[in-house]
This record gives sequence, C-alpha cells and structure tokens, in this order.
Amino acid sequence: MKRNVSRILLGAFVGLSLGAPLSAENVANQPPASVDADNSGVNARDTLDAGDQSSDPKDVEVTREIRKRLMDEEALSMNAKNVKIITIDSVVTLRGPVDDAEERVAIANIAQSVRNVKRVDNQLEIDAD
Repeated sequence: MKRNVSRILLGAFVGLSLGAPLSAENVANQPPASVDADNSGVNARDTLDAGDQSSDPKDVEVTREIRKRLMDEEALSMNAKNVKIITIDSVVTLRGPVDDAEERVAIANIAQSVRNVKRVDNQLEIDAD
C-alpha cells in the first residue's frame, strides 16, 4: 500500500513539475494563491497574560514589589504604572503600552532590581498616540 501511495505522489509531483495540466484532484492539493498573514491565533497562544501569573509565593511577592515600585515612581505615566507584570519561576514578563522609550527602560530596570528576579522579558510597547 505504501508503495502505491509513493508512486502516486511521485507521479503527481513529476506531472506538476513538467507542466501537466491541473485536474480538480491536484488543484485541491495546491496551496491557496495568497495566504493570509494573520497569525493572531499563534500570538494568542504564545503570549502571556495576567491569568498566567504563578501562584508561587516568591513569584507573587516579586510581582507585588515591582507594582509597588512602579506606583511609587512619580515620574512614570499612568500607562507605565498600569503595565502587565507576569512572574513565572522568577522570570518577569512586562507587557502593555508606555509613553516613551525612557519609561520602557525605566520599568525594565525597576523590575530587574527586585530581589529574586532571574530575568526580565520586556515586551512593553511605546504608545504611538
């Protein structure tokens, strides 16, 4: 059976590569002429949100301390004070809009300065508005 399938596939490949006319059967096996570049499904799967926050007491404390420091920093905008902070296994992910590049760097530095933080994944975006 495998041999027959291989022969059929090889024959189809050779026929297509030699310019053989397309039939309804091998048109169905062709990729669409244009492919939608929307990968939001993949992005949603690969992106952390607040629901992914670890319940480990050490991770909760890291997130709490970062939030406290952001709220205490008068120079930060309200956008900056409201960024998402997700801590999993002492790795902090920062997400959300900030007003400018300086805020983006300042928030990452604050997060990195908190005890027990192994690494900061800075996914903050500069708000274009």
